[in-house]
Amino acid sequence: MTLTTTPAQVTFLYQIGATKLPAVQAVSVKVSTGTPTFTATTPGTDLWLTVDPSGGNVPTSLNVRVNPTSLPASTYSSTVTITVTGLPVAIIPVTLVVSPPTPILGVSAAVLTFTAPPLTPSSQTVTLSTSGAPISYSATAGAKWITINPAVGVVLPGAQNAFVVTVDPSTLAPQAAPLTDLGPAEPGNR
Repeated sequence: MTLTTTPAQVTFLYQIGATKLPAVQAVSVKVSTGTPTFTATTPGTDLWLTVDPSGGNVPTSLNVRVNPTSLPASTYSSTVTITVTGLPVAIIPVTLVVSPPTPILGVSAAVLTFTAPPLTPSSQTVTLSTSGAPISYSATAGAKWITINPAVGVVLPGAQNAFVVTVDPSTLAPQAAPLTDLGPAEPGNR
């Protein structure tokens, strides 16, 4: 009598901050003949790993689950051990890869306001930061009279990057504000 497990190993991926846990993975357990009893266990120290059912008769399907919510980013290895009466123990390697959270780009100002004339407006600085891994950025001016320097860069963790926004109002055509009549016209005032 021989014991087979499909798949022979399982891998889970999880990113810190994800809203869902990794999906349960099923492992099929079969023997070449008969319906012997089995037990399925995980190491008691690996509280992030569970398997069910923990016992019964073969053939069966095992549900392997992980709960990585309390683990820091790293790669974890463990096993599911299947013991079938009269056969050598089968060990299913389990790998869990916990990755850091997606970095968030912090921006010091979401809106910039420039006023001209009578004076040419001063340039304004926008500061960028990251909550985690490095983030590449590209800033694009929405009009020809706006310049950004530098327009591309990389924000590193623990450091702040800045770019300067400058406007050139001399390229803008003068605009007149509409006149609104707010009250009734009196004879002779028009």
